[in-house]
Amino acid sequence: MIRLSVRTTIVFGLGAGLFFIPARAVISVFLYEPLAFRLTLWLCLAFYALLMTRWSRKGTAALIFPMLLLLIPAVWGSPVLFLLLSLAVLSWLRSGLFFPGRLAAKIPAELCLTLGGAALVDYFSPHTPLSWALGIWLFFLVQGLYFLIFAEEGRLGKEDQTSAFERARRESEEILSGQQ
Repeated sequence: MIRLSVRTTIVFGLGAGLFFIPARAVISVFLYEPLAFRLTLWLCLAFYALLMTRWSRKGTAALIFPMLLLLIPAVWGSPVLFLLLSLAVLSWLRSGLFFPGRLAAKIPAELCLTLGGAALVDYFSPHTPLSWALGIWLFFLVQGLYFLIFAEEGRLGKEDQTSAFERARRESEEILSGQQ
């Protein structure tokens, strides 16, 4: 499950980057450019949130309030406010709703991953649709680390995160101890 989540996040980031170019072009035909940009990013985050609902086996009803809350600054807020709230909502969805755990460990990791991913994108200062697409992919490459960080601690909501080798070792010890 962990490798699947990391791989799917990376592939999703590539797909979101590729989706960003035509979606922004189509939306900008109907709406002015900054709004088209924010709504396209909102759509990317909404699709990623849907993926996380499948991984966590929680209903999509948990998405309604956070995504509607984020839609308000996407339509009426400033771009900086929207981007910062997007990072906060992503962290809230991932560590608060879908994969809850100890906040003492989750908050620093979320800060590093979300702000670090955003800082990397900002460092390369994308201005064209292609550079934004690459920036979105870069951001999701960094977000894939979340599942690697919390995989070994078993905080992803799955019952048994142990490796196949560890399970086989325990079963063989049980068999050997039962025969003696």
